[in-house]
Amino acid sequence: VGSHLGLEKIKTIGDAYMAAGGVTSTPENYAERVVLLAQGMMKATERVAAETGTPVRLRIGIASGPVMAGVIGQTKFAYDIWGDTVNLAARLESHGAAGRIHVCDQTKELIGDIFEWELAPSRNIKGVGKATTWFVAS
Repeated sequence: VGSHLGLEKIKTIGDAYMAAGGVTSTPENYAERVVLLAQGMMKATERVAAETGTPVRLRIGIASGPVMAGVIGQTKFAYDIWGDTVNLAARLESHGAAGRIHVCDQTKELIGDIFEWELAPSRNIKGVGKATTWFVAS
């Protein structure tokens, strides 16, 4: 999922899916592509919910900034990314709302006015403090 947008699937852990843009190549609009992936995932879950009658709602967190990346392991190798940006994306997801895409201010600034934005409620984010964050308007 996401490779058609030039994004990389990093890993799936339980019910969490991590993808990244601009890590292995740097398309100039990688932040926009990540939001497009998130919107596609939201639409897919809406279809599943409608077809099965089972409510499925995602919370998605997106952050932009530097990361560390590399291959870990000695017998079984895995590509992974780490850093404050990854931690912020996880915090945005956990502080987000079901059925919403929650982004940091830097992501919104990178994208500009391509999407409509809704200011998210202000709160302290672990490791960041008080931060301005946004929801992609549906």
